[in-house]
Amino acid sequence: MPCEIYCSYHDGMVSSLPETRCIECYSYEIIDGLLVCRKCMRWYPVIDEIPIMLPDNMRSSKRELEFLRKWASRVPEEVLKAGLPFNLG
Repeated sequence: MPCEIYCSYHDGMVSSLPETRCIECYSYEIIDGLLVCRKCMRWYPVIDEIPIMLPDNMRSSKRELEFLRKWASRVPEEVLKAGLPFNLG
C-alpha cells in the first residue's frame, strides 16, 4: 500500500510530489532508522533491521542515546531536543 500523506523516500507530502516510485522504495530494507510519533514526540530506533518498540521502562537509555549521537545529523531537531523518553537536549 503506497504512502498516502508523506513520502520519506522523496522527503515530501505525496500531494505535492510530481511522481513517486513506491516499488523502488519498497525494495529497500531499513537497516537503521527512526520511527517518530509527531503527536507525543516519542521515538523508537530501528537497529539492525529491528524496530525497538518497548515500553519506556524497558528501554536502554545508553543504547538509544548512542543511537541519537550516531545519527544526530539525520534525526529531526525536535527529536534531538525534546524526544521521549530520551533526548540530547
